Formats: sequence, structure tokens, C-alpha cells
Amino acid sequence: MRVNKVIGVLGKRGSGKTYYILKFIKEYHRAHPSKGILIVDTLDHPGYSHVTPVSIDELQSGHVPAISRIFHRKPDDVLKVIQALSANCLIVFEDATKYIRKNLQEDVRWFIIDSKQRNVDLIFIFHGFSFAPPELFRLFDTYVIFKTDNPKYRRSDMVAYDEIKSAYDQVMKDKNPYARKTVNVY
Repeated sequence: MRVNKVIGVLGKRGSGKTYYILKFIKEYHRAHPSKGILIVDTLDHPGYSHVTPVSIDELQSGHVPAISRIFHRKPDDVLKVIQALSANCLIVFEDATKYIRKNLQEDVRWFIIDSKQRNVDLIFIFHGFSFAPPELFRLFDTYVIFKTDNPKYRRSDMVAYDEIKSAYDQVMKDKNPYARKTVNVY
């Protein structure tokens, strides 16, 4: 499993994103036991209830479990702490629409770009193509596509659009409600 990736996970509610992320985290931790894993959300998502929660203070102190989660009502506060501390880790942004605005914030854009030099893997989970900021599509290395809205909304923003659209079409035709396809762009 290559590190230093920016991954976009796109799927409607109930399409299997959380199950996929839990499996991904388990495999990632096995492959990279020295890297920390942090799940970020604004709510106490029940799918991650078995993962140890941490506070902003604990996160700042650096004394957190190998796999942890933070749920905090003020996304900008969490983003500031993560940007200051993150290195050698995987960060999962559950329902990233709450953190990432329609126009990608300048500090977030630099954080994503710098993630490669900081040995950080990032996963952004969105409920669909139309929920993610257009600029973010140019930063994704990998798309994990579940049943969701049509990527045509973002056609001009995507590298390898034809490959992404083909994967989307295959997922939408699949009778399995949890079907998914992965497209590696870089």
C-alpha cells in the first residue's frame, strides 16, 4: 500500500463508505503500524464507536492511541490543530463537507499539497461528486466510488474523467447496493 495519497471516497448515505473505511483502517494499520490514524468528525459517528475518542487537548499533547477519533463541533478548531501536528499519519475526514468548503480554503489546500512531504495520507469522505469542492478533484490521487450522484457535474474539474465516469457507470449498474470501484489517477 503506497503512502502519501490523497483519497476521495464518494457515495450516498448507506452505500457502504463507513464499512469500507473501517476495513481500510485495519489493513492500513497492519501495513504501517508506526503511523497514527485519526478519524475526524463533528459528530460521534456510531460506526466508529469502538475507536478511542480524543479531545483537542489530548491531540495537541501528542499522547493519543495509535488509532483514535475526534469529534468536535467546531471544524475550524480541529483543522488548525491537525494542520499544526500532522506528520507520519493517516487522517480520515468523515463527512468532509462539514470541514471543506465549496471554495477550498487556502490553508486547507496547502495542507493537502504539503501532506506528501509530511508523510501523511488523507481520506476525504463526501456524499457525492457535487458535495466536494471542484479544486479538490485535482488533488485526489485515488477515487473510491460508491453509488452516488453523477460525476458529470465535475467533468471539467477531473483528471481522467472518462475513467472515473466508466467506474461510476459500472457501480451504478451493479445490483449490489454496496458496489464500489477504485480509480487511481496518479
